[in-house]
Amino acid sequence: MLSWQDIMNGGFEIGATISIFFNCRRVVRDKKVKGVSGIATCYFSLWGMWNLLYYSHLDQWFSFWSGATVVVVNTCYVYLLIYYGRLEDSKKT
Repeated sequence: MLSWQDIMNGGFEIGATISIFFNCRRVVRDKKVKGVSGIATCYFSLWGMWNLLYYSHLDQWFSFWSGATVVVVNTCYVYLLIYYGRLEDSKKT
């Protein structure tokens, strides 16, 4: 049975997924990384992974599955930051 708290939290997770997706889209479109802290992005990726364990422990399955989308998109974002960051560094040399 889904609780309203699970549904509300899952809704915030879905909102985070959409927001991070727009960040990914922007990096791909611009093909460069500017004004983004990779450390902060890695931290929030790790937090998202922790949330998956925590939500399953609480039996909050809507939060779990919507949180899983955050982890997937955030992992893609970290990859894009590394990829385009290295690409920019190689152009400088």
